[in-house]
Amino acid sequence: EKVKHLMPFSEQNTCYSPFSLMHVLLLLSFLSNDASILEMLNILDFDQTQMTNLSNILQNDKSVSLASNIFHHNLKTINQSFLQHLQKSFLIVPQQLQSASQVNKWCSDHTNNKIREIISDVSNLQTILISAIHFKAQWKEKFDSQQTFQKQFYGFFKESTHQYMYARSKFRYQQTKTAQILQLDYQNSNIKAHLILPLISTQQSLIQCLEAENISIQPGWQSVTVQIPKIQLENQFDLTNILKQLNVTKIFNQIQCQETLGEMLKIDQIVQKTFIEIDEEGTEAAAVTAVMARTGSIIKHNEQFICDRPFWFLLLEEGA
Repeated sequence: EKVKHLMPFSEQNTCYSPFSLMHVLLLLSFLSNDASILEMLNILDFDQTQMTNLSNILQNDKSVSLASNIFHHNLKTINQSFLQHLQKSFLIVPQQLQSASQVNKWCSDHTNNKIREIISDVSNLQTILISAIHFKAQWKEKFDSQQTFQKQFYGFFKESTHQYMYARSKFRYQQTKTAQILQLDYQNSNIKAHLILPLISTQQSLIQCLEAENISIQPGWQSVTVQIPKIQLENQFDLTNILKQLNVTKIFNQIQCQETLGEMLKIDQIVQKTFIEIDEEGTEAAAVTAVMARTGSIIKHNEQFICDRPFWFLLLEEGA
């Protein structure tokens, strides 16, 4: 809710994973309970119990692969009780930080090879906290590739030609005062594709329609003509400045981690890399967020849902 106002608009599609960020911050929050961590928890309205429960829900979804890890320069300094907590709560076995290729291989292994590089150099780093999530599922009702066609997409900065998937059937659909909502189901998954198409195509309207009413709504079944562009994109964000704009600053100065990692840490950077592919068969998405630290990181008349202008494509966990 807070970060959406700080996400920059560009000519490119943008893919961002709030869960991946919050999952790695959950791991960070267990390193210490000093003032820097408390500031982060308070500003972000961060609920450790809620995030832990959501992580457990996703762990039980067959379409989701969720993992996290700690790479530390000296494993001998890690407190043994904290080590047991990591293994029990996060299924983490910390690794000795040795090279960028070591960290990147971990990312690739846990995202079905979709994210192969998150970092290029570890020479000045003492600790890396990392979280990866991978999702792959087929539509419950697949789109017919024979009906895919080319059409213009009207972005904020330019027009471009894209391939569009087409279907005319009964979908979960609802129109609110700010947007059209479409929900698509996946096979064998509690994850739902939740599309939000603003009624007015402006940057302000796009931001405003990403509100609780449009996210939590449960659309009824209607007969709808649907046109959605096929998407494949990869993004990388430096989330450091975004958190600082939200006044999360103390973690970038000093964190008292002597009782867990055996030393004080200073967060240098929080980086997220994402991948998503949407086609007639289904959706594959992946996200990796890394914290880098150094000492001292229903049925009515036919409706139309035509995504030929900027819209939100959300992956939501039904049970969350």
